[in-house]
Amino acid sequence: MQFNTYKLKAARCLKGYSIEEMARRIGIDVHAYWRIESGKTQLKVQSLLKIATVLEQPLTYFVEEAEGITDIKDRVTELLILFDRLDDEARAQYSTLIQSLESVC
Repeated sequence: MQFNTYKLKAARCLKGYSIEEMARRIGIDVHAYWRIESGKTQLKVQSLLKIATVLEQPLTYFVEEAEGITDIKDRVTELLILFDRLDDEARAQYSTLIQSLESVC
């Protein structure tokens, strides 16, 4: 099983939390959080539990089988983050595309 850092960033951005805010909420140093989100450090179980609680996501949201993680799914997650930031009119224009992308994740 592998921790999906793209989903971590997506969930953080959807909540509107900065890296600094996220680090504060889970009680770790900003640099330590950045290393988690960028995949440069081993994630401790205690930190994963705190992250899931703060972002109101089940643990399974962040953890996937290694062969299930693909570049395309990561890019779709990034696109959904961007679409989420659009105003209502723009979201309506892309609604079919958004629904298709959501079915991938």
